[in-house]
Amino acid sequence: MIPFVNPQPLYLLRRKVVDLVRDAGLISSLQMCFDPGDRFSYPGSGQTFFDVSGNGYQMTLGTLATPSTDDPTFNGRADGQSSGEFFSFDGGDILQLTANDTFVQSLHKLGASFTFLVIAAGFTAGSEGVLLNTKGGARNSVQVGTNIYKTTANFLASIVGGVSGGALEVGTVQTVAATGTQMLAVGRQLISTTNRVTDFYINGVWESKVDTASATLSTSGATAAMTYGVAGDGGSKVPAGHALSALTMFNRRLTQAELDALRTSFKRRWPSI
Repeated sequence: MIPFVNPQPLYLLRRKVVDLVRDAGLISSLQMCFDPGDRFSYPGSGQTFFDVSGNGYQMTLGTLATPSTDDPTFNGRADGQSSGEFFSFDGGDILQLTANDTFVQSLHKLGASFTFLVIAAGFTAGSEGVLLNTKGGARNSVQVGTNIYKTTANFLASIVGGVSGGALEVGTVQTVAATGTQMLAVGRQLISTTNRVTDFYINGVWESKVDTASATLSTSGATAAMTYGVAGDGGSKVPAGHALSALTMFNRRLTQAELDALRTSFKRRWPSI
């Protein structure tokens, strides 16, 4: 006789980010997945933060393969799969991709389509801490690639490098709180030099904007290391007090319904988002 097994507890125990994405039906669009609570992504020690999407990306803690002062600090326990696993930043830390492939190089070129999503907390009020940048430099630099950050007005914003200081889009209805865990997502589609679509999403609040102002996009930063931590105000590190619980990227713009499905799935690990 085969014993009865209730599948619900097994479902609830699967809280790795890659599993949560799979349960939301979006695994085929997942390009990168970095999860501090998954031992296959971060074993609890060492300098390498592994992508578990299946696409083989790697990030280093800091800029060196050996421990240094720009390394974020791991919190929690290896394979904890809870809200207690995250990287914390003291104002001098950074994460850096070890190599850019064709997808990463295309992020700020015409034809790009992607959604960048993080579970993060601890935004300093009024700060402009960048969440993604494919090139170093201040937000008004033509060298900048694609970055996502919190404006001084506390809204989510995104910039694509251009010859006239960048093509900037700023959300207007969702506020990035200074504290508390948040699901932050920005979707982008660079259709032409006069047609750029940006979607903003914070904890269930969604907004889409279309920018038709002419801008020649910069491609000069394509091979520069993609980093988590080059500040939009010209600084070079993640602001102090920041905590990163998950970093994911999808290879297309996700719809509002798809982001809602992800949020429902992610709530099994981060109930407050």
